[in-house]
Amino acid sequence: IRELRAYLSKIDVGQADTPDE
Repeated sequence: IRELRAYLSKIDVGQADTPDE
């Protein structure tokens, strides 16, 4: 399940990179 974890991690980073004001 490492691929899934990496996938979710990538999405998490993508959202974090986007300022959510």
